[in-house]
Amino acid sequence: MIALLAIIGHTDLNSQNYYGGYSESWLSRNIGARPLAMGGVYSAIVNEPNGIFYNPAGSSFMSDVPSFATSVSSMGLNRTFASLAWAQEIIPQFGLGFGINNLNSGSFLSRSINGAPVRDVNNNQISALLAASYRLEFISMGASVKYLNNSLSGANISSTGIAFDLGVKMNVADLFSFGVAMNNIGGSMKWNTSSQISENIPYTLRTGVAVEFGLNEETKVARTTITGEEQTVVIPPTQYILLGMDAVMNQFDKTPSWIVGTEVVFHEFFALRGGLSIYGDNEGKPEFLPMNNWGAGISLRPQLDMDFLMQIDYSVSKEFITTDRIAHHLTLIIEL
Repeated sequence: MIALLAIIGHTDLNSQNYYGGYSESWLSRNIGARPLAMGGVYSAIVNEPNGIFYNPAGSSFMSDVPSFATSVSSMGLNRTFASLAWAQEIIPQFGLGFGINNLNSGSFLSRSINGAPVRDVNNNQISALLAASYRLEFISMGASVKYLNNSLSGANISSTGIAFDLGVKMNVADLFSFGVAMNNIGGSMKWNTSSQISENIPYTLRTGVAVEFGLNEETKVARTTITGEEQTVVIPPTQYILLGMDAVMNQFDKTPSWIVGTEVVFHEFFALRGGLSIYGDNEGKPEFLPMNNWGAGISLRPQLDMDFLMQIDYSVSKEFITTDRIAHHLTLIIEL
């Protein structure tokens, strides 16, 4: 399956020149305060709605009740990055998800080819995806289709496109989870200019593992209602330590980025998270601890007397063009 994903993603994109064709590079940005806090380590986790942006195979591992996530990121220079996602298991072993994310540049002054001021414009980029996955006992396979739009309001310039994601997630002998996904397969954007330029979108290949160490896991013995035989039931822990590692490679990188991330929950109402790249591409050169990708954050899970569960995530991460080189992210997750 991994080889198949790589072959499919490589087709039709190999003709692009190295360091060329970076159309819609914003699609390689991580989404959601929790994944961002862990440096983007999410390929094998994807257990909440934002997971569909990373690996479409995660939706069939979701609960059978609706779960929603809304996120917003402040990245400086009047730029905002926002998303909304829904995912759930629709019928046993089959999950669906829908997500939309948007990068807005804010208003800026456009200039002519000679540098003369022309008008204020606004660049708005949108991606809307529909994901579906089917799960067998320990493995899930998923796919998603994306509609893309990039518009420069005030200049009557825009483009539209389409792209696809494929992914697999496995639980290996209840010891660890493994995930692999290829994002933006066969993606391209066509502009409405007189030349009708069409640009290919770089793909991203990500693979990872994650393991959870329960701190208060319990088991109990119960009798089945059919045969009356005793069986051991495992009660999932509410306190745990989650460790993960991802290898992420964009099409034009010389080497994949190896990222480690962790989530520590010593109390079921509160979590700490962190992650960083330990090896990866840094301005075209492979480097240990490049420090071009790191994150940290917290999560609050208040117990409210309501008919839904709520989680609030906050994180900071590396951002290259802000004054303090930091971006701030906030996510609200609701499970009905």
